[in-house]
Amino acid sequence: LMPGMGGNELIQRLRRSDPDLPIVVVTGHTTFGDDREVVAEGASVVLKKPIVLHELTDSLEELGGR
Repeated sequence: LMPGMGGNELIQRLRRSDPDLPIVVVTGHTTFGDDREVVAEGASVVLKKPIVLHELTDSLEELGGR
């Protein structure tokens, strides 16, 4: 959890600032929203904790090609 704003608000602010910025959300909270909803709101990738290393590296490699 972040003080002052939620993750969805941060994603929206980042998108307004830089629409092409890759945004990787890493969360352990089940209340953040389902993956499709969060990606539709602007996140590039959503990873749930505990993170599997190959999922992180695969996601970063995919985003690097954008």
